[in-house]
Amino acid sequence: IHPDRSCESLVHTAVKVFDKDGIQSLGELEVPHGSDDLLYCRTVQPDGTVNVPTSAENLDFQKATSMYHVEPGSVLEYAYRDTQGGGYGHSFRDRFQAEDFNAPVVRARYVLIVSASLADAVSIEAHPEDLAPEVETVGDDRIYRWDFRDRPARKPENHLPDEEEALAAIRVEVRGADFSRQAPAFSPVPPIHGSAAIEA
Repeated sequence: IHPDRSCESLVHTAVKVFDKDGIQSLGELEVPHGSDDLLYCRTVQPDGTVNVPTSAENLDFQKATSMYHVEPGSVLEYAYRDTQGGGYGHSFRDRFQAEDFNAPVVRARYVLIVSASLADAVSIEAHPEDLAPEVETVGDDRIYRWDFRDRPARKPENHLPDEEEALAAIRVEVRGADFSRQAPAFSPVPPIHGSAAIEA
């Protein structure tokens, strides 16, 4: 997040599928609408062969492509970049989910780099509360890092709270100057479905 409150996000995900349910659920890659640049997407088969889709279809709310030659043991990997304009009142909001009801998470990392001039505008809410980041200042940037490893799949149970309360997650807001006295407002990220191991 730059001093003018413009933002750039880089998202990298690698998902290993184990069975037909995982293939059916994850064989279609969907990148959120508004993402500027799909850097790459590929299927890495168990023997190391790499297959790359040749095109992506632009839909109303996302960009979609079919991953090629997906079989049990394949790894589906993709990365994309998203940018947002800044401005005096612009706020950045994000939610990073480190667990899933349907699949174990091998590793999940979230790094937030904020101009040090905006450090006082950063609001962080973690669940559970002990998910504290490593924080350092490098030059003119304040850097927050979270690193999660080997999170087992959470099993849905009767009367379990919804994912907002049940799964380990981080909510981040960098408030715009016009809204510095307002309470944070967060929006959820949809879960990943299917049998898979997730590394983000």
